[in-house]
Amino acid sequence: MFMKEGFGIINKTGILAYIAPLTWQTGENYAIFRKYLRSEKGINQIINLPFNTFEDAFVDTGMYVFSNHQSPSYDIYNFDKKAIISDLKYLAFERIDISQLKPPDYKIILDKNVGSLISKFSEPNFIPLGSITKSTQGLSGSRFTRLENDACTEESYPFLEKGNVYNYSLIKNEVVTISLSEMKSLRQFYEAEGKILIRRIITRQDRLSVAYCDEKLVFKKDINPFIPIDQRFPTYYLLGIICSRLISYIYLKSSSISTKDDFRQTTLAELRKLPIPVVSGSIQSQIIEKVVQILEIKKSDPLSTAGTLETEIDQLVYQLYGLTEEEINIIEKSP
Repeated sequence: MFMKEGFGIINKTGILAYIAPLTWQTGENYAIFRKYLRSEKGINQIINLPFNTFEDAFVDTGMYVFSNHQSPSYDIYNFDKKAIISDLKYLAFERIDISQLKPPDYKIILDKNVGSLISKFSEPNFIPLGSITKSTQGLSGSRFTRLENDACTEESYPFLEKGNVYNYSLIKNEVVTISLSEMKSLRQFYEAEGKILIRRIITRQDRLSVAYCDEKLVFKKDINPFIPIDQRFPTYYLLGIICSRLISYIYLKSSSISTKDDFRQTTLAELRKLPIPVVSGSIQSQIIEKVVQILEIKKSDPLSTAGTLETEIDQLVYQLYGLTEEEINIIEKSP
């Protein structure tokens, strides 16, 4: 609101410099504001600051320079989140063409490399994850009364009270019984069928945590189920794609929420927009075969590593997304 008001104060050649949280850059609720900036105003410069730049502000912040007339591009610099700022001289800005802010969400491109990658992933060769799955957010345990075994009915469901998602593994530490009698519309997400689970929290290794489950089970609020609804995209194929290093890289480099200091997280809206390659069944089978092997390894030890197989899947995924050697090297060298 203050930025919008600022545009009303400056004249046609005026400049508006402002410090504000990062959320507007990619957050779903700010699409209209980004469209306004893209089509009616000018974005000149963005500097995304490290954690704790302002000691009393518990939000991630950036410095922005806007103009009252359209600009063909903007310059952006992203400080390392743990950097200590001595001054703002000699920053190596990246220049982003304003045309890369595309409808319907007009998300700010935070990284030039990711911007060029995302521009490749358009239909019909790629399709958004949300178009081929149905998904929902997990449920808060405080919404339910725990049932005794003798009180169970057809409307009773096991609920994952304690546990977590790791790549290719769902660890169940404590499961209780609840009733979904008053939530009939949500039962479809928790039946005994193959589904992909994506944890809400981003790991310290800058990766999404993605697992498989085919049990009748209700998940707590930080685990989101995605159920394939398009037979062209088998569950194991989607699992291998979403578990890959590339997908984590794309997600974290295009979402300001996922790199926050206090609560690094995914959102359903952004996860649903992940690009999935449309390829033949014979190509999918190469990934599926390796995913099956990984799941077999995880059965005996959910926290065991399957590094070689996961690396092989990463290489297959790079090919499916048409990455160059230079692009692959950038991703492999990223944290």
